Amino acid sequence: MLAVIVIYQQEKVEVVAYRTLIQALSTLSFKEPVEILIYDHSPQAFWQRSDFQHEKVPVTYVADPRNLGLSTAYNYGWELLKQRQLDWLLLLDQDTTLTSDYLAELMDAMAHQPEAVVKVPQIYQGETLLAPTKAGQAVLPGIYEGEAVVSLNSGTCIHQSVLETLQGFTDEFPLDYLDHWFFFQVMSLGVKLQVLRSKLEHHLSMSEIETVSATRLRSVLEAEKRFIYRYQPEKKGQYRRHFWLRLIKYLVKDPKKVPLAWNIFRQPISEKGYEGGKVNGKTD
Repeated sequence: MLAVIVIYQQEKVEVVAYRTLIQALSTLSFKEPVEILIYDHSPQAFWQRSDFQHEKVPVTYVADPRNLGLSTAYNYGWELLKQRQLDWLLLLDQDTTLTSDYLAELMDAMAHQPEAVVKVPQIYQGETLLAPTKAGQAVLPGIYEGEAVVSLNSGTCIHQSVLETLQGFTDEFPLDYLDHWFFFQVMSLGVKLQVLRSKLEHHLSMSEIETVSATRLRSVLEAEKRFIYRYQPEKKGQYRRHFWLRLIKYLVKDPKKVPLAWNIFRQPISEKGYEGGKVNGKTD
């Protein structure tokens, strides 16, 4: 298994995913090889390769100041996965808290339910379930096939056969809505997806609209519209209704964001929602 942690302007001690992953791995005994890839999008690298010394787990550090998004980092991880001849790719954001219970269950599931080629934990922010969901409702632990189950990127573990079929991750959604694209493909392929019992804590920055930058909000709103219009056109009506509810929320909490949201709602769909192909800010 190769764990890919994508970071942006974080000191080593601040990367919760790396710190908790190392702590959890140190408590476990595992037969299959495990490696870690740190993919740093920061304009200037905060870390050095020499920072990564671990007796049980090899760690690769890549500094890529181009900041081209998650898809670039994940595809680098896919190539490294093939080079190392490993079977599973685990996606992680910098602020996901991992536990030994989750890793133990994940490794057991990889060994005993390999037919479920995508595995996801239950992701919480405090007491609120973020994912996985189906039609906006919580999904119970179990194995699902060809169903519209959607989760977050972080915590998702993917068998290399799925990545081979998809030929990696699309650049159509470099950052936002890449998770929606991926789980739409999983449903379309009809492969088996396993929801684990384990719960992980994750901070979703978009839940705090007042602190979200205009650049970040534009990225999310453009990607959402592009995904709906291209992959789920039957949900255009639902998208429009949700827009008006969102606009009311912005009017109450941050009126300055209303013109931005309105302009994106009215504009045609573009190939890329990012100027110069770059994305800024932390990932969710």
